[in-house]
Amino acid sequence: MDGKYTVVKIDKEKINRFVDKNLIFYIEPERFKYLLVGLIKDGFCLGVGIVKEIDFKNKTLNIITPIEDKVDELRFGIIKLTPEGVELQYLDRELL
Repeated sequence: MDGKYTVVKIDKEKINRFVDKNLIFYIEPERFKYLLVGLIKDGFCLGVGIVKEIDFKNKTLNIITPIEDKVDELRFGIIKLTPEGVELQYLDRELL
């Protein structure tokens, strides 16, 4: 989304109605649940994980993964999986 901002907003009712929706895209936090992510350290993917929960209020992220190392970055995928590995859904890259 070149030239646009993505905002995760919990209270959709309080969105400023004068915001240019071509500039800002809103995402509900639930959209991240069960999303496959790559766990990156020093530019290399150490493995993958599944987002269990993102708590934006407390700034915490709970990921199901066997990787124990600290990572520098997460790369969000487009596939949602259950913790058992069953595919749930493919997401449109533009909507994440």
